[in-house]
Amino acid sequence: TLPKTPSGFNFLFQISSVVSTFCSYLKKPEYQLIIEKYYGISGNKKLDNQDLAALYNYSSERIRQLRKIHLKAIQNFFENGADEEKKIQIHPDILAKIFKIKEDFQAKGCIVLADFKAYLTLNFNLTDVDTYSNELDLLLDIIGFNRYGKMETSFTESRLLSTDRKSHNIFPRIGERAIQFLKKKCIDVSAEELIIDVKKRIGAFENYQIINFLKRLPEIETFEVDDENRIQIKFHLLSNASDKAFRVLSLKGAQMYIDDIVNEINRELDHPISRWIIDFFNPDLCICSRVNMEVCSY
Repeated sequence: TLPKTPSGFNFLFQISSVVSTFCSYLKKPEYQLIIEKYYGISGNKKLDNQDLAALYNYSSERIRQLRKIHLKAIQNFFENGADEEKKIQIHPDILAKIFKIKEDFQAKGCIVLADFKAYLTLNFNLTDVDTYSNELDLLLDIIGFNRYGKMETSFTESRLLSTDRKSHNIFPRIGERAIQFLKKKCIDVSAEELIIDVKKRIGAFENYQIINFLKRLPEIETFEVDDENRIQIKFHLLSNASDKAFRVLSLKGAQMYIDDIVNEINRELDHPISRWIIDFFNPDLCICSRVNMEVCSY
């Protein structure tokens, strides 16, 4: 019965211990090391595909294939709870925790990484989740939760998790469409109006899942006015300088010199932008030394 470590050990450490023991039964010893070094578990330094390829004389593509094959075997092991051929099984307490995590989050479709860490801390008595970031990455892969990459800005990168493979590709489309729609509107809209527009593009989907997902995007703000849910874009968090400029123009409602626009933007940024960045991102915005809202097309 795995893990062989005492029950009082960190839950994430126990997961990595189970994986290391399972991988010790693989066809070649280096397969175990590839898994352990890729995730940086069992005292190994974390290595990427290229480093592993150089270390074990494989191509990067072959390393990717091996990882995919053995991760699938690991997922099946945790799904079944035992491997009859290897004569090993996972401790029922570990399986119960894995089942609880899936039950609590899978139906949500998308969650915030920080919320998931807080959940682990509260339910499994973990006070040092960030210390076990490598083991956390392994757990996410085992249960099939995927990090979303960059969507609109660096603020969003790796903060959201997909908990359902069926809807994994839908949420980025929801985010992209919602942000595009709100940028065009430039003012707050009702949640109902936004939902209708999004669903016309992506098809049938649960309304509450759309709203819950959008609430997790830092670029979008939700609030209530007379018991009605309203949603608007936060232009200052968008990545393009032209978006920030458009926000300034929309608030002023009049022509402005480019230098004045840049100054307004820089008041809200930790890393000031320069005038040429606006020209680079959107040449149509900067037709002359003065800019009018009418030249901004969205």
